[in-house]
Order: sequence, then structure tokens, then C-alpha cells
Amino acid sequence: MKHTALTTSRPAPPDPAQDRAGLTVVTLPQRLAALLHVVRVLLGHGRRLAETVPDRASNVEFAPPLAAVCGTYNLPSILARVQRGILRAMALERYLLARAEKGREIAFVEWRERAPARSPA
Repeated sequence: MKHTALTTSRPAPPDPAQDRAGLTVVTLPQRLAALLHVVRVLLGHGRRLAETVPDRASNVEFAPPLAAVCGTYNLPSILARVQRGILRAMALERYLLARAEKGREIAFVEWRERAPARSPA
């Protein structure tokens, strides 16, 4: 008895260059790409927090740590702060993407030691 394998021919994957006609591909500089990744992770966490706060704010284990971070138990105030953070992260993301389009890398800045403060004589 002969066993024959059934094979199905799949269509060839589309050509990426042809599919993206008119689009330019930008290679992100390394530090800028890393910073953009961090901003997008923060955006994801912020959006998730904004979704879950109204449902979980009454939970005894959730409310005190959240209130400690935000400085208040007032739910509208907490949601306003979370939304403001999301908007700031979105603005930073747009700034980084605009910088990437120009091919500008983020400069690495060395920490400087502060001179000791002088006491008034």
C-alpha cells in the first residue's frame, strides 16, 4: 500500500517592497529606538491602568497603593492624572518619531557631579 502525502500549494508571500509602494522605510537609530520602545510600554501600562481603575478602585488591596502614588483617593483626580500622563507619553512618542524621520539620534549625556552647596556665612 502506497502512502501519498497531500500537499497544498500556498500562494507565494507578497513582495514587501511592492506592497509598500510609496512608503519610505526609516531605520531608527539605536538609542532612539530603545527610548521609543520604553515610551510605548509606558503608554500600554497607562492605558491599561485607565481602563481598570474605575472597576478596581473599590478593591481594598488596589486602592491604597494607587492612592499613595497619586496622593489622593479621589477617583476623578486619579483618572485625570493618568490621562495627562498618557497624553504626555503620546506627545513624546510623536516627537521621537519626528526626530527619527530626520535621522537624528538621541545624544548620550554623562552625569555631572554637582558642586557642594556653600553655606551662607
